[in-house]
Amino acid sequence: MKKTASFFYQTVSLFVIGYCCISLVKWFIVDATWLGDSPSQCQPHGYCWIYVSQHLMLLIFGFYPIDQVWRVVLFFVLMALFSLAAVLVRNRSCKPLLQWLLWIQPTVALWYLVGGWLGLEVVDTSKWGGLFLSVWLTSFCFSWGLVLGLVFAIMRQSKIILVSILATALVEVIRSLPLILVLFVSTYWHPLGEFMVGELNRLSVVSIALTVFAAVYLSEVFRAGLSAFPNNEILISKSIGLTGSQQLWLVKLPQITQQMMPSFVNILIGLFKDTTLVVFVGLFDLLAMIDITTHSAKWLSSTIDAIIFVMLVYWLVCYLASRLSESLKQ
Repeated sequence: MKKTASFFYQTVSLFVIGYCCISLVKWFIVDATWLGDSPSQCQPHGYCWIYVSQHLMLLIFGFYPIDQVWRVVLFFVLMALFSLAAVLVRNRSCKPLLQWLLWIQPTVALWYLVGGWLGLEVVDTSKWGGLFLSVWLTSFCFSWGLVLGLVFAIMRQSKIILVSILATALVEVIRSLPLILVLFVSTYWHPLGEFMVGELNRLSVVSIALTVFAAVYLSEVFRAGLSAFPNNEILISKSIGLTGSQQLWLVKLPQITQQMMPSFVNILIGLFKDTTLVVFVGLFDLLAMIDITTHSAKWLSSTIDAIIFVMLVYWLVCYLASRLSESLKQ
């Protein structure tokens, strides 16, 4: 009897899931409106891709100059290549180099994204936006957040009481604050006042704030990994003459990184979704572009289509990030 009931529920569940998937594909692809230049041409029984086709450049690149968009494309291509290489290459001697290149790429990209050298036109960061801004902010802040988070974790475990107390206080204070408050305080109120605003543009201040915010959460992951590290492995590493720093880099970190990969990915995905908050401090990410592109009366009726497209993009990026981390862990 139980087997019959279980089979019935499984059959019904598969039928419902299949029906939903077929209906979604039909609405999103088969019955969708692909060509046109006005929302009035969209069919009511399918998705309207006209909005996406008319605003794709703004949604992806923000206000980045059209003739310089190749720089952003180069950034996306390099990030994708380094990510795939870090997953697909099985050579243990090459993998650390590829992972290091993936880590440093968002920082190196500033040289050609901002420009001002080798004949490249200077592109002000106020023109950055869309998906590009979200991806760059996430990758840059997460990469440096890893470094800063490791420093915080080591400081909290320091035998110097003052260092441990200061690191603990900093981490606990920032963790107790909502990100939106951290962004507001760092952007509109900071100790150096107007001088700081003149020296650091808004994107720089937001990047620093997001990096520190991500670092305090990453430090907890590192601290948990360091605290739970097996004592017998520490004793073995000491017996073969490894110093404290060698134990950290050669023994502890490789294992902690692999074991804590799900936690790192959760923070990475959360950081990507948190970039939607930068609109409140004057930056325009992918979600903020919905308000800009649907502000006119012509495209106001396409707001739902815009939201659905952004939802799809966020899901796709987060899904790919989770799959990438799973491959790196293996």
